[in-house]
Amino acid sequence: CQKLHVCRSYVLGNCKFGPRCKFSHDFRDAHNRDLCYENKVEGLPFDNIQKLLLPNDPALLPQMCNTYKVSGGNECEFNEKCTRLHLCKQFVLGNCKFGDNCRRNHNLNDRKIQILLNKFMLTAYRNDEVLKLLWKKEQIHIATRSSSTYVNTKLDKHRSDGDTAMENDKEEEICLYHLLSECQFKERCLKSHAKLPYRWQKRDKLTRIWEDIPDMETIEQRYCDPTNVRNSWNSVDFVRMTMNNNAVRRLSTANAVTKPDNFLLTTKWIWYWQEDVGKWITYGSQVEATTNEKAKSEVSSGDLEKAYEKDKKEGLSVFAGPFLYHVSFKEMNQTNMTLGTRRDVRRRPLFVSRRDVEAAR
Repeated sequence: CQKLHVCRSYVLGNCKFGPRCKFSHDFRDAHNRDLCYENKVEGLPFDNIQKLLLPNDPALLPQMCNTYKVSGGNECEFNEKCTRLHLCKQFVLGNCKFGDNCRRNHNLNDRKIQILLNKFMLTAYRNDEVLKLLWKKEQIHIATRSSSTYVNTKLDKHRSDGDTAMENDKEEEICLYHLLSECQFKERCLKSHAKLPYRWQKRDKLTRIWEDIPDMETIEQRYCDPTNVRNSWNSVDFVRMTMNNNAVRRLSTANAVTKPDNFLLTTKWIWYWQEDVGKWITYGSQVEATTNEKAKSEVSSGDLEKAYEKDKKEGLSVFAGPFLYHVSFKEMNQTNMTLGTRRDVRRRPLFVSRRDVEAAR
């Protein structure tokens, strides 16, 4: 087992049984000591280990009340005895459509909420940090609650189609749960488990197995720059998506435009057009210098990405100055509908470093 065997209440500082508790209070017993050593925290005092565990273990966070309703006195069936958070679940997940008009509680400074946060030693955190922790816990809860039967059915379908992860040419999505914390499905997960929100792979011609390409962060950084068409040191061609005549693919996390704004480590795509002198300009940018100010478009990268996500074979008509342009997603260019001139268009992700990933966890 790769988890600590220690009393949850002891870590929270409120175990009422003390030395009589049937659960371990010792971080230095054989099992816990080995785990602490593996994670290089064996020399830390309890206070420091406690500070590390509290924001990183969802089991140590308060639970959302599932019976909380906006009726009567805004309480649940347990009333004053309830030990769970009375918060709007959709607010925590970042997709409450009612906003400030919601009848359920959005206020983390509420007296009862603060009492619970204090019990779980979270009052030292800013409200946005608390929401981030609660969001992670709810995401894991949602993943765990998903039917294992559904997962088995999907896996069986893939196997029956002869469509394994290594042989599949289709893009796979990187699992956000694994990236941020822990995926409850582990090896049974249908998504790719990676250490970064992107994964560069090449396919072996003989085995047809997808293999990771070394130094992905460097490749990604070059790919995110629209001026680059290849990664020179290992011959990755970003246009043809090849490497020494081997097929290359880039796996990534969910598209940012398909998720609420507070979802972490989703992939944000940026759209660029090339001006006359070869410089790449971000769509919607009002600050980047260009030799043709009239060509600046008010349509943003987000607008283009939403349209692209909806239908990759179509395009979008945009106004820039006095002219109407058509952006073709298939040809990746934009055409001036009056003059007939064309400009190249590129779609590249916003760069996320390994350090950014660590900060998000």
